[in-house]
Amino acid sequence: MPDSFTLMVLPPAAAFVLTLLFVPGVRRLATRCGCVSLPTKDRWHLRPTPSLGGLAFFSGFTIPVLVCLPHPLSLAPLFLVVFQMLVLGAYDDLRHINPAAKFIGQIIAAATALLFGYSLQFFGWPFLDALVTVLLIVGLTNAINLLDNMDGLAAGIGFIAAVYLGFLFQQHGDLQYCALALALAGALGGFLVYNVHPASVFMGDAGSLFLGSTLSLLALKAHGQASSIVSLVAIPTLILLVPIVDTALVTFTRILRGQSIVQGGKDHASHRLVTLGLTESRAVLLLCVMAAASGAAALVIEQVAYVLSLVLLPLVVISFALFTAYLAQVEVVSEEEGARRAREKGLPALLISLTYKRRILEVVLDLFLISFAYYLALMLRYDFHLSTSTVRLYLASLPVVLVATYGAFYVLGVYRGVWRYTDVEDLLRLAKSVLVATLLAVAALLFFYRFAGHSRVVFILYALLLFLGVAGSRLSFRLFAHFVGRQASDTVPVLVYGAGDGGEVVVRECRNNTRVNYQPVGFLDDDPSRQGQVVLGLPVFGGVDALPDVLRREDVRGVIISSPKILANGNAEKVHGLCQEKNMWIKRLSLEFVGEDAREV
Repeated sequence: MPDSFTLMVLPPAAAFVLTLLFVPGVRRLATRCGCVSLPTKDRWHLRPTPSLGGLAFFSGFTIPVLVCLPHPLSLAPLFLVVFQMLVLGAYDDLRHINPAAKFIGQIIAAATALLFGYSLQFFGWPFLDALVTVLLIVGLTNAINLLDNMDGLAAGIGFIAAVYLGFLFQQHGDLQYCALALALAGALGGFLVYNVHPASVFMGDAGSLFLGSTLSLLALKAHGQASSIVSLVAIPTLILLVPIVDTALVTFTRILRGQSIVQGGKDHASHRLVTLGLTESRAVLLLCVMAAASGAAALVIEQVAYVLSLVLLPLVVISFALFTAYLAQVEVVSEEEGARRAREKGLPALLISLTYKRRILEVVLDLFLISFAYYLALMLRYDFHLSTSTVRLYLASLPVVLVATYGAFYVLGVYRGVWRYTDVEDLLRLAKSVLVATLLAVAALLFFYRFAGHSRVVFILYALLLFLGVAGSRLSFRLFAHFVGRQASDTVPVLVYGAGDGGEVVVRECRNNTRVNYQPVGFLDDDPSRQGQVVLGLPVFGGVDALPDVLRREDVRGVIISSPKILANGNAEKVHGLCQEKNMWIKRLSLEFVGEDAREV
């Protein structure tokens, strides 16, 4: 029997090399069979690209597993299921079957997995276990299928998930499945050589259905019989969180627009990131980094105590939920098209009303934040060891805390703010609301229960944690916009002359106005006391005399004058001369109020 090192190295290495060798042949085969993905309005790529690439990494994955693993026959049920998915996807690539038929085929493959024992064994009710198992296999398979919308994305996410699953199997002592997962990672690594932007081959439905079903079966094998809900649901979910989030985003927003869920479109998370200004490669890289981060969180949660996992898990899920909400507000269809679809569909119109006018989603998010802040306050107070009586006290008092907090938030106007414009005034209102909510909760518990068993320290901690959580959620949109804006590839680097109030206006306009493609990299300011300071995260390099040195270090295309008063000190000619010498343009910010004669309208 091969030793553990050989099992963990030889299969993935062989899978990588074999896939590298197989892809060119599969690419030629796809071209001869006419299995070429053509550019259309609902697809992202711009040139005809051969599909069926999944056949290459399926073969590159299968051969090393059958040859190198000590008991390959024990994996026959898994290969039977994923081969069904592969054939179904390949047939769809060649003949384009309808979504209903493809869905039925996926259910049959999932039922085959059930027949051979791939099932959750947690709920204790065979029917419920079987139903959830089928939903998990079909759901994750389609999540990977939907994620295959940009060069290198599905293969990259699949590679990361396979590596993490291999590590989990290694931790559990299951070297057979560890080698299997790592072989899948190796095959995907070989495929990525041809699939990163600009891709010369796509995996097609053959590849995405095979990949999604394999990952789902591996996830079931890793935690199908876990004893805790965290191990059962949270860890596999975190490892595959990016495809799950993308599927949820596409499904929900399409329902709101009245668009078919199974119809193709450019409204995935990756497409929205490109709309925000990232290049295709950077959008894929960002999602892969997020997948790596959520997978790392899964491994941490696997290692820590159960009570600590209940602290870490909400932080990760809430962060991803906020990022998804931020992407959901990115316009991917015209306002006219969205309005037309909303009028045609009564249910989407109702959902839009509930979501945006009544702010149901914001209220639901706060439900998690309030409950989590109160729970974490108790955990901190009692050194992360909660007794049974403390847990009962938490559950009994939570409704009082929720009512008090929601009441204060509603009356004091927390739900009237717009997240993307959150400023100091909003934060002050939020701080006042949290203080009032905490005092109301304490007063209610004092009135109804005489505060028996409760700690004043818990509510001090609750107020601090609640403010941090709710303020962080409201500021998250500005944080995401700032981060994505800095990654945009089509922005022009500029210097801002004047680090005062006018300079602040220039920087904020450049960052917040999507029609302005300038990216400030720093300030010039003639006030010596400001040199070396940082304003809005940008350095103040010095006065006009520092401009030649700055240009040697920074790739700057122009200078924006924040106020005409700045040039009144006699530096106008020097600035214009230096910019002309370096072939740079100069522009000046101009803000004015223009009168409108209502009688002429």
